[in-house]
Amino acid sequence: MGEGVEDVTVNRWRVAVGDAVKAGDVILEIATDKVDTEIQAPADGVLLKINYRNGEIAPVNAVMGYIGAPGETVDEGGAAEAAPAKVPEAAPRPARTGAADRGCRGRRARHARRQTGGG
Repeated sequence: MGEGVEDVTVNRWRVAVGDAVKAGDVILEIATDKVDTEIQAPADGVLLKINYRNGEIAPVNAVMGYIGAPGETVDEGGAAEAAPAKVPEAAPRPARTGAADRGCRGRRARHARRQTGGG
């Protein structure tokens, strides 16, 4: 993406909440006024939550959705809630559109990044 791009349009989610994904799978198609881009899953897991639906406009650095362990949930604020005891605890991994998360400025929405830590 070029400088000055402030938002993206969600063209199409290729997966639905509850679908299993593998790191590198294309899970989302987004567009700006200049380019269409495919977003890849940043981690293996299950799509837990979608924050922006098809046709909606999102800020360039928005968390588009969360990937986590089967049975895990994400509350309204994006924090992980405990999964059932048989599932190891893991923080959900958001699919982001922003290059700032990778330390690469000026080329936004090229790849999703895997969030680590609590937020």
